[in-house]
Order: sequence, then C-alpha cells, then structure tokens
Amino acid sequence: TTLERLYDTYQDSSMRPSVVSYCAAINAWAKSKAFGKARKARETLDRMIDAYKDGNEDARPNVSAFTAVLNACAFTQGDTVEKMEALQIATKTYKELYASDYGDPNQFTFATFLRVCSNIIPPGPQRVSSMDSVLKQAARQGKVDDLVLKILQSSLSAEELQTILPCKTSGKKKITTNDIPDDWSSSL
Repeated sequence: TTLERLYDTYQDSSMRPSVVSYCAAINAWAKSKAFGKARKARETLDRMIDAYKDGNEDARPNVSAFTAVLNACAFTQGDTVEKMEALQIATKTYKELYASDYGDPNQFTFATFLRVCSNIIPPGPQRVSSMDSVLKQAARQGKVDDLVLKILQSSLSAEELQTILPCKTSGKKKITTNDIPDDWSSSL
C-alpha cells in the first residue's frame, strides 16, 4: 500500500502502518464493489500479519481485521468462480483466526461468517450444515446474539431452522436470545 511504501522510503514513524490503517484498508475493500475484493482484503490481512511478524508491534492483527475480511467475502458479487474463491478465503480466514492468538471470534465474527454462508452457499443441505457448524461454535463460546439468530432465521426455512435450534421455531416471527439456552449467550 501507499503507506507501506512511504514508511519503507522515509522510515518516518508517523507513516508506519498500524492496526488502524490496515483495518481501514480491509474495510475499504469490504465496502467496495471491485472484482476480487475478497482476495484484496485477504492480501491486506496477510501483509498486516507479515508486518507484525517482522517486528511492527503496532500492526498486530485483531478480531476486527479477520472479521472485516469475512465481510468482504460475504458481500462478494460476481460469477460462481468469484464467489467460490470468496468462500475459500472466508473459510481459511475463519479457521486461521481460531488457530491464532490474535483473539477469539466474537458475535460479529460468527454473524459475518453466517452471512458468508447465506450469501454464497446455495440453499440446501450444505448451507444448513455449514450454518449449523458455525452456530454450534458460537453456542459453545456463549456468543449467540440476536443478530446471529436473525441471520439464521432469514437464511433458512422454518423446517431447516428447527433442525439446528433447540427451541420451537415454527410460527415465531422473530427468534431472540430469550428462546435459546442461557449459556448460548453467556459471554456477550
């Protein structure tokens, strides 16, 4: 990026990229309509990780950076190839966050990955299975909030939803955290 080049050229500490500048760049890619935005967002996260590993303590990645990459993936437009690449990037990013010491996924991370599943995976068993897996991870960590439930409810049929939630869902216009076990939202 320009900021990275300026810092490399002038070694001016005020131009040294930080978590704030990297997250701003990732979020800009996420909000763009550019072809390949998921890849560009991920490349920015990779540069951030490299900068941190190379000694730039101010560039330490965080949950927000990983979630912003997921957001770029969730709102990828284009053909099937573009969307499948975005799904692969999202899956890699989600798994890498879990395996890292950059922080634990939060309710926004889970909601955003559910949005990836909803927007990219066609309706059917694969979408249900993927969303069920994310829901179980969020529930184990106590991070199921109303947004997570809203995305599930808008993405799955009533019958599909009933198979993955432990509460009665049929006939409900809106499922909230009051409808699920308390421990599913205990860490919010």
